[in-house]
Amino acid sequence: MPETDEPPSLGRWVLPLHGTSPSALQPVREWVRRHLSDVGEAHLQDALTVVTELVTNAYEHGGGPSRLELRRNTDPCLISIEVTDATEAQPVAGRSSLPGPRGRGLQLVNLLSTGWGVRYDRGRPVKTVWAQVPCEGSDRIPCPAPDAQSLPAQPCPV
Repeated sequence: MPETDEPPSLGRWVLPLHGTSPSALQPVREWVRRHLSDVGEAHLQDALTVVTELVTNAYEHGGGPSRLELRRNTDPCLISIEVTDATEAQPVAGRSSLPGPRGRGLQLVNLLSTGWGVRYDRGRPVKTVWAQVPCEGSDRIPCPAPDAQSLPAQPCPV
């Protein structure tokens, strides 16, 4: 997987994903971890979860991702995540079908981000799904992973 990096001082990194398969998820996560290595572990895990969900959705519903872009602002500390894919299909926040593994992706993105949305490229059949994950403050407490006995999930402090 070739990567294109802007100078790190700009806080912007682009990873081309066109033609990859879901087996690229682990290298994608390693790429994100490498570029956000100075972010606290709880915030890094939030960003990794959001990246994983958005990229997975692009594989499953968007014909595959064509690129992942990360940007990091320092004031306030905010990680912008953008995944572009090859369809104009609107993402839909599903409902969990417990005990099945599906239907939670955009719910997680919504919980872990300060906002998310979709941007369409006029004249081209592509869309970019974006999310912003906060990375400020060392007192962030990660959400516990929900299990079948603890549902419905309790609100998580962010």
